[in-house]
Amino acid sequence: ERLEPAVLSGLLFPGQRYFVLGQSSQAQPDESSVTHGRIAAVELDACCHVRGDIPAGVGDSGAGVFSVDTGALIGMVVGTDHPTHKAILLPSSVIQSKLPLPAPAP
Repeated sequence: ERLEPAVLSGLLFPGQRYFVLGQSSQAQPDESSVTHGRIAAVELDACCHVRGDIPAGVGDSGAGVFSVDTGALIGMVVGTDHPTHKAILLPSSVIQSKLPLPAPAP
């Protein structure tokens, strides 16, 4: 079955509710997982990351982060900040800025 691509959104705000579709090896026997959190901080750190309010599970790196309100893809899990136990997220706006632009139509 053909799937539609995710809608990307660069909108992030503190307290924004999100869910992660991951492959956390600590969640369930089938290794797929859905976790929920809120954006804790939207200020980009030196690596262009923001923080969620929950830790990412083992195996969740690379998982999509989706807005609960819109379903749009707002980022990707890249790890957990161990001192604070907050998820480290790469915003979709940062990902988009690193991708090459599509060639103009002829």
